[in-house]
Amino acid sequence: MDKEVYKKLRSHLHEHPLGFPETESEVELKILERLFSEEEAEMALYLTPRPETAKALAEKLGKDTAELGSLLERMADKGQILTLGEKDKRSYLLVPYIPGVGNFR
Repeated sequence: MDKEVYKKLRSHLHEHPLGFPETESEVELKILERLFSEEEAEMALYLTPRPETAKALAEKLGKDTAELGSLLERMADKGQILTLGEKDKRSYLLVPYIPGVGNFR
C-alpha cells in the first residue's frame, strides 16, 4: 500500500480548523488507511470545505462525471464526505476528521 497518498491526505486534513496532526507513531496514517481506499484518499485531496458538484470536479480533474459522481456517492455513503442538495444537483465537500467517523463503514 502506498502511504504517500495518506501522508498527503493527512496534510490536507490538517489544514482544517480541527486539524489532523502528524504523530511520531503515524497512527493517523493507519486510521486513514482504514477509512479510505487509495482511490478515495486521492479523491479527497481535491475536495475542500467548499461544496462543489461532481460535474465541476470532473471538469477540473479531466474525469468522467458519472464515474466521479459514483465515487463521490460511495464516499458520502461511508461518511467520508458530506453532500448538500438533491441527488441530481448534489454538491460534495470534505469535512474535518471527527473521531467515530469510522462507524459509518
